Amino acid sequence: MLPCKANNVVRDNRKWYSPNWTEKGEFTFCEECYHKFIKDTSLSVYIRKDGEFEACSYDFKPSVRQQWSLAVNKNDIGQFKKYVDYKIYEIKFLKAQMDTELARQSMLISQKGEVICLSAVSDDYGYDVESRQIDVELSRSMDIYSSYCKKMNELCLWN
Repeated sequence: MLPCKANNVVRDNRKWYSPNWTEKGEFTFCEECYHKFIKDTSLSVYIRKDGEFEACSYDFKPSVRQQWSLAVNKNDIGQFKKYVDYKIYEIKFLKAQMDTELARQSMLISQKGEVICLSAVSDDYGYDVESRQIDVELSRSMDIYSSYCKKMNELCLWN
């Protein structure tokens, strides 16, 4: 059994476990944490072995362990399920926002290219104004995306 890597992305073909209601690899626990915190509990039946992965994030952080312990003490998986489902929702929702902002940036860059091409064949100064407006929108979009990246980092490092 490979030792736990804590809050890191792991690339060493270790065995992974997940709650039964999640998708494979969506919310994972390493083999060491499974044996240390989950295996010998009454709620271990709700955790499945997903197998070995080349890369997988480690999600059995202190806050997750705390929620697991509360669920085990009450012999009720419901509270833990709500906690895990909410964390997964937060990450998926933020990922969707990030994808939307990237699509917006792609559209703005394409629009900027069109304006540059049109300004090269025309003496109309309106294209310069439009180009600057696109730059402002692109800068705003990049700031929004950066804030989403910061939030995602905080979510992935939650403890």
